[in-house]
Amino acid sequence: MSLTRIILLLLVVVTISQTHFVNSLLTTTNPASESHTFVEQEPVIFENSTKSVVVSRGLSVQLSCYASGVPQPRIYWHRVNYILLSTGGSIHRGYLLNITNATIADRGIYYCIADNGVGDGARRHVKVEVEFSPTVSVPLTRVAQALNHNVDLECHIEAYPPPSAITWIKDSVLFTNSVYYFSSRTNEHIVSILRVQKIDESRYGNYTCKATNSLGSNVATVELIESEVPVCPTTCTQQSTMETNIEVEI
Repeated sequence: MSLTRIILLLLVVVTISQTHFVNSLLTTTNPASESHTFVEQEPVIFENSTKSVVVSRGLSVQLSCYASGVPQPRIYWHRVNYILLSTGGSIHRGYLLNITNATIADRGIYYCIADNGVGDGARRHVKVEVEFSPTVSVPLTRVAQALNHNVDLECHIEAYPPPSAITWIKDSVLFTNSVYYFSSRTNEHIVSILRVQKIDESRYGNYTCKATNSLGSNVATVELIESEVPVCPTTCTQQSTMETNIEVEI
C-alpha cells in the first residue's frame, strides 16, 4: 500500500472520530434532551408582611404581602364581605395595597390571599385602624317628658383612640362622675345615656354630651322640654330599668 493511501485512511478515521465526539457532546449538553422536574409547594406568606397598622385620618398607608411557593403564587387583597376598596373594586391584585387619604370608612379587616393552585392557598388578615377625633351625635335633638317622671338622654360617639372622657353638661355643670350616666360600647361605637330622674322645672333645658380623646373633642346638644303627659318608653319601663341600670337624681 502506498504512503499516500495510508495517509488518506488515517485522515478518514480522524474525521469520523471528531464527528462522533461533537455529536456526543451536543447530545449531552442540549437542554432539549434533558428532563426537568420540580416539586409543587403550597404558598407561604412571609412574616415580614403587614399584620396591623394605624394611620391618621387624611394620611396614606401601604399594606404589603409577600409569599413564596411553587409555582410562584398570585397575590390579591379583599375586605370583609368584599366591601369596596379605596382603590376601586372589591379585589386588588398585587402584593402591595395603598390606602390614600384614609377615612373612617377605610378602617377594618383586610385579607391578603396567596394562591398558586396548590392546596388551599394562604391567607392573612390585616387590621387597619384610622385615628380620628370624636364624632358626637344625638338621635333626638329635642326630648319631651312630664314633671316628676324620668327620661333618658342619649348621644352616640365614634372615636379612635377611644374617648378618654365622656361628660354631660347643663348650665355649666359637668356631670363627670360615671354614676350620672351609663355607656355601652362596641369597638369605636359608644352610646352614652344620661338618665334625668324626677324631673322638676329646673331640669328642663339644654344638655350637652362631650367626648374627648388625644386628637380632640366634640359635642352634641339635646334639649329637654316639658310635656303635658308622661312619655314612653322611659316611664313605661321605669321599674324594670331601675333594677339593671345606673340611676341617680341630678
